[in-house]
Amino acid sequence: MYYDAIIHVCTLYLVLGCTLAQITYPKPWVLVKGKRSAIVECVLDENPNTLIHWYQCKKEDPCERILYIAAATKTVKLDNDLLRSKFTTSLKDGKSSLTISKVTAEDSALYYCAYYSD
Repeated sequence: MYYDAIIHVCTLYLVLGCTLAQITYPKPWVLVKGKRSAIVECVLDENPNTLIHWYQCKKEDPCERILYIAAATKTVKLDNDLLRSKFTTSLKDGKSSLTISKVTAEDSALYYCAYYSD
């Protein structure tokens, strides 16, 4: 049986101090049939020299950070090593991509990336 998983993304504006960092998403949502991969992308308005964080917000649950990537070294750290086969990320030319492997109905959620600049 195939399930449809809807992956939503949102635009996030962070204001820290006097810095306004804007993130945009080329696709506002993605609909994926079961057992396929989904790619969510966010475009950063500048090339940050910091950490880019990816979050998952499931209905009725608090948002949780899935992973982050260090912009300078491209090192990825998952918050839960059990998710290593489920989520991967990359960063290139101001665009961060989150890949969700073997999508199931349980992956239906709002996904977003966040970062701050100094």
